[in-house]
Amino acid sequence: MDIAAGAVAFRKGLDYSSVGSSNDAPLGNSSLIRLTGASAQTLTGIANESDGKLLTIMNAGVATATLSNQSTGSIAANRIITGSGADMTIGVDQSALLVYDSGVSRWRVVSGGSNVAAGATVNTVQIIASSTASIPTLMDASSQSGMNGMAFIYNNQLYSMGNGANGIPYGTSGISGSVNAQAPSLVPISGTAPSGWTSVVGNYGSACALSNVGTVYCWGNNDNGQLGLGDSTNRYTANVVTFPINAGPIVKIYTNNIGLNPTNSYNSMFAIDNTGKVFAWGYNPYGQLGDGTTNNRLTPVQA
Repeated sequence: MDIAAGAVAFRKGLDYSSVGSSNDAPLGNSSLIRLTGASAQTLTGIANESDGKLLTIMNAGVATATLSNQSTGSIAANRIITGSGADMTIGVDQSALLVYDSGVSRWRVVSGGSNVAAGATVNTVQIIASSTASIPTLMDASSQSGMNGMAFIYNNQLYSMGNGANGIPYGTSGISGSVNAQAPSLVPISGTAPSGWTSVVGNYGSACALSNVGTVYCWGNNDNGQLGLGDSTNRYTANVVTFPINAGPIVKIYTNNIGLNPTNSYNSMFAIDNTGKVFAWGYNPYGQLGDGTTNNRLTPVQA
């Protein structure tokens, strides 16, 4: 870590351009490495490890890069655990964050890359977007219900920290589950991530974020359809919500919460589009969605 002109920055190492498969890649004593190969690059392991060391790998090359999972091509102490049980790809202009865990003598991927497992593709890193913002945008008192954790926006990226059990959305999420996050973790986005976010709301068991192009993504517990995805299946990645055809770009999102635990979280979600129309979905036994019924709604309906 370096300090220059009052700013703190992770130390950048030399660009790494070796193509093909690299065993025990000599990336040096640095915390930021750019891959600049003229063709595909694969890292089976990384040398110069030390307990707790952080390493960000950015793919600035012209082809997809790959982090091999537990590859025997490198010595045991230099190997990588991707967390998916499979190799992890890093697309062009994407990045991955790793931390070295001396308890198992492995590098662990904690966020980033394109994680492919069991036929599901999840973009677990969001494309870095240009931004002048330096102060995180948090869930405020009017949009947060429950004390499980926090989701926030920083430099046009979406992060969460806190409880990840039972589908609660604030942990470190993945394809098939999530765990508690004791430090900020990038929220994985299903499909192509937007270039930025404007707000995020959350309750005890679910969360939704509004993108900078007026689309809404939700993740977490979904027992009453509060994710708006057409079913009641929990999601461990943020999924885009489809609104009725008469909806314009969404400009504001809200949530409420009646429940006291993630398996009985009576959550509803609300959105306002750019013409002032109100849409709602989720828990509705008292008619709180304003659609003239007391039926839970699995997708947004106009109030």
